[in-house]
Amino acid sequence: MQNIKTDHHINEIDSIKGVFILLMVCFHLVYIEQMYPYCKRVVYSFHMPAFMFISGYLMNVGKSRCAFFRTILSYAIPYFVLESGYIFMAAILPINEHIECLSVRRFASTLFQHPIGPYWYLQSLVLFGLIHYCTSGFKRLSPVSRLMLCGFIVYIVSRRFTSCSLYMAMFFFAGTLLRDNHIPFNMFFRATPFSIVAIFLLANNSCNLRYGTVEEIGIVYLSISATLFLMKLVPRILLRSIHFIGRNTLPVFMFSPPFTYCCKYLAPWLRFDHTGLLFILISLTVCVLVSLTIAWCIDALGLSRLLFGHSIQYKER
Repeated sequence: MQNIKTDHHINEIDSIKGVFILLMVCFHLVYIEQMYPYCKRVVYSFHMPAFMFISGYLMNVGKSRCAFFRTILSYAIPYFVLESGYIFMAAILPINEHIECLSVRRFASTLFQHPIGPYWYLQSLVLFGLIHYCTSGFKRLSPVSRLMLCGFIVYIVSRRFTSCSLYMAMFFFAGTLLRDNHIPFNMFFRATPFSIVAIFLLANNSCNLRYGTVEEIGIVYLSISATLFLMKLVPRILLRSIHFIGRNTLPVFMFSPPFTYCCKYLAPWLRFDHTGLLFILISLTVCVLVSLTIAWCIDALGLSRLLFGHSIQYKER
């Protein structure tokens, strides 16, 4: 069947992206990940696989060749710029991924093959997107045969690029399969309160949080369904803000890491709040607003289409 035309925004997807990017920023805050380590494990078990699935679902290989490669460049250029900065930062700052002796060889190896920090996601999108585009040209192959071909290519590429994970590729190409079979997103993921109960039951056992288990894959599905249900309970004014963030997750993802590091200096001033909720509220507000402000400045300079593939999305369509 023909590809779904998803160039317009789907509010359900915007909701999920908005909530999950906030969870990502939240648990990149050192103070919070140390306060709630098990919650971090639960969130990390589903938020990046869910983003991979959505990215595969939205990856439109039906575009013209020039338009598609502009999309790929909108991931590749920010990756090279931001990953380079992150490598230099890791060589200077005492972060978890600190690099002791940064040489040209170590820099090149990290940038091209073994990325550190959160920007591996952008490199994965470039690799998976190119693989999907190349294999989509084999029209005579059945969808299952194309998936098997994609899996074989991903396996070969993964031996050189650590960001090309077979596990993440599974979610990306599952999203492409959903799109290619013309299945609406909100028909595959059903909003139901029972998904919340199921997540609590599965997440109660730490063995279910390991990548690759059937239970962990189930948690990914349930987390999306639970988010869709919870968004029905959110006041409309807050929901519109979540949609706005969801339409602009890439700038938040790209620019928030330095500010999550800086927010640790707020922790001594907020230790009176033993729950950490006030710290989360202030830090999330700072990280998101500053990231979107940087994106707005880039947009005003006319560079947003080069860096993000599109200008900042203000309104729902």
